Amino acid sequence: MLFLNEAIAFELDHRAYYLRGIPSPPLLVAASKERRLSLCRPTPEPSISRLSAPGEIAAVSPHPTRPLLALTEADLASCLCLASMDH
Repeated sequence: MLFLNEAIAFELDHRAYYLRGIPSPPLLVAASKERRLSLCRPTPEPSISRLSAPGEIAAVSPHPTRPLLALTEADLASCLCLASMDH
């Protein structure tokens, strides 16, 4: 579970159809079905990174301990994609 001490707002430029989070380091992943992802870091200096997926997103999940993001595409439901979240 992810707890926030203060309210932090992130402005998304897409619909948040999928919303997942991890507590440490704190990260929220907001994804739309239309290939758009936002990585929101609710840290003392909040930041947001915007990404595009290769196809329509069917599911998304951040790795609990490593900077990896797993997602599946709707057209290729049997295909799992891993992406590094390192900057």
